[in-house]
Amino acid sequence: MTEEPTLAYLAEVLALDPAEQSGRIVELRARRVTGAGGSAPRTDPARASVSARSDARDAARAVIESGRDGFWSQDAEELDARLAALALDEFPDLARARARLLQVNDLRGEADALTQNPDADRTLTAILRRVLVAPGPEAARLRDQAARDSALTHRASRARAFTRLLRREYPGLADLESDWLARLVRARKDKKDSAAIKGGIGCLGIYLVVSLGTRLIKLIIEWFQGS
Repeated sequence: MTEEPTLAYLAEVLALDPAEQSGRIVELRARRVTGAGGSAPRTDPARASVSARSDARDAARAVIESGRDGFWSQDAEELDARLAALALDEFPDLARARARLLQVNDLRGEADALTQNPDADRTLTAILRRVLVAPGPEAARLRDQAARDSALTHRASRARAFTRLLRREYPGLADLESDWLARLVRARKDKKDSAAIKGGIGCLGIYLVVSLGTRLIKLIIEWFQGS
């Protein structure tokens, strides 16, 4: 099957409400499988509804994934229209993903200005642009890695400067990633605190070993003296 009919099929499926028009979605799917002139196989209504819902979800997810891919090079208005047209009442996870992309799309001006700002850290800017549009697990991984890097001595001051810049000049982007920016700021301190705690636990362990060992020796000596 060529790409053009496939896109036409997806567009028609996305325009339908799976809760109210599952029959039509199943019909379209059957026609896609058997061809326009073929006869559609009989389908159990319950199974047809599940199948229609699955098709609608797959089609919507494909639109969202295509929005993520090459997000920054896509036309903002066209992307907004494609995302807004999705019927996602039955798919809350996809609705959240769409809402995120629409938020970022509205802040494209801030993101582009940040990219052109010579005072913005290049590495963190690139990571931020990826975090803004990435799926949840990938975005979490990128945030964690950036936080670990920001704990390094030579990166800590740059992370703090980047955060101050975002909060001052690009408040929309800063609001979207406020928790992550807070992590970047405290990353160095958190690392020092963690090292201090580990060091304290180690010292306490040594003290307990020495103290218990000393008491044990005293008990042994007293036992021998009393025998």
